[in-house]
Amino acid sequence: MTNYILLSEQKNPVRGATRTGFVVLKRNYKMLSLFMADNKPKQETSFATQQFNQTLSSHTHILKEYKSKIGEASKLVGNTPIFLDTSVILSIYEISFNAREKIKQFLTSHKKRIVLTRQVQFEFIKNREKVINTFQSDVTEQLPTNFKGEVLNKLIGFNNSNKTKLEDYPDIQEKLQKLEENIMSLQTDIQDKVNDKKGSANSILLDDQFMDILAKTHLLESLDSSHLKLIKEDYGRLLPQYKSSADVYNINTFPGCAEKGGKDDPTGDFIIFHEMMEYAKKHHTDVIFLTNDTAKGDWLRKDGKTHFHYVENFYLNTEQIIFILNAERLFGELFETSFESLIEQELDTDIILNKDSLLHFLNSYKPFNAVMKELTIEKMSVHYIVELNLNKFLTVKDLKSVLDTTSNIIDDILLKRPTLNKIGLLRVCLKVANPDYRQLSENGHISQDSEKYSGIRAKWQKMR
Repeated sequence: MTNYILLSEQKNPVRGATRTGFVVLKRNYKMLSLFMADNKPKQETSFATQQFNQTLSSHTHILKEYKSKIGEASKLVGNTPIFLDTSVILSIYEISFNAREKIKQFLTSHKKRIVLTRQVQFEFIKNREKVINTFQSDVTEQLPTNFKGEVLNKLIGFNNSNKTKLEDYPDIQEKLQKLEENIMSLQTDIQDKVNDKKGSANSILLDDQFMDILAKTHLLESLDSSHLKLIKEDYGRLLPQYKSSADVYNINTFPGCAEKGGKDDPTGDFIIFHEMMEYAKKHHTDVIFLTNDTAKGDWLRKDGKTHFHYVENFYLNTEQIIFILNAERLFGELFETSFESLIEQELDTDIILNKDSLLHFLNSYKPFNAVMKELTIEKMSVHYIVELNLNKFLTVKDLKSVLDTTSNIIDDILLKRPTLNKIGLLRVCLKVANPDYRQLSENGHISQDSEKYSGIRAKWQKMR
């Protein structure tokens, strides 16, 4: 900059000085241009800015890129960075101890590829102690209580209520007495084993091997405060466009859009998406994102498939591909072990009944786990929704309030009808609770069969 001032102050340049001055000026102009290029404002990634910016040309190109790479990405082949959602690392403390060992193997063998964003780190630290304590109280400590109530007490009750009858069958009475003694012994064993696990759970808070492994992964710093401010403002502008509906192809969906309104800060997932975009752009790399948060439909569609407009938005911002995968399903395939959370998750019961909400409810409602096979969206029919509405079930809450009262006779129902699927089990439970329940066939025929389950209904009424 000094050379510019000197040149402007030269009142009587000698012959040749003009040429020298021009060379100096040209050189300094080039340096100034480079300086300005290096220091011009950074183009920050923005989901909102690139929303709906895809063209037929970009759509075709991104589709081909995604198709050529998804096979390897879905098997974690190669060196593509693996981002973990908060739900994945918190699930470590919710699953069985056997599954935890498998997760430990995964984290150890892939730690050089694993990346945790700043938002994920914050959410993990915030919720970790709560999840550990919830597992201990809801799972570990509950096991002997459930065994006593559902096995031991029922056998004792059977023996006591049939004491006079069993006197005519002394050999059976003797075997039942031995069975009761064996079950009481098993109750003691369960309590002892659970006490051992309780000790392990307590020690995890202060002596956690998983924390040591996670600390060796790539831990990102927070985004710039001004960028975070824009992201949160964009979230507020995009939210009114999003409409919670049965349409799984809703292109107004964006990460975090389905968070509950009462949540302290619903922008976490939206921030995580931008953190991944910034990383991909800076390092010129595709990314894999593993999440267990699949029920709301705002990371993956409610049918479990990819929101392709997320992939397009990511690419338009970064020129890289993102692969969003269901971690629980992926780990199950990799390790042939169940990674289902043993903590019963809260259900959003105020949601209106439609094909998607009914599907999610029946697949996640614990008492219905007796029917192991999960329903798929292809098995759902709109006439089920019409039937439920006909019987004045309009929300998930309406449905759950009745099913919670009939969950204790599900075993009796399946003993009578062992081939029922979850829809069939739902219908029978509702018929047991209400003799006037009306069933609707696909051709519109309405029928009632209130007497078909009268025996089970009588037993249910006694148990209430």
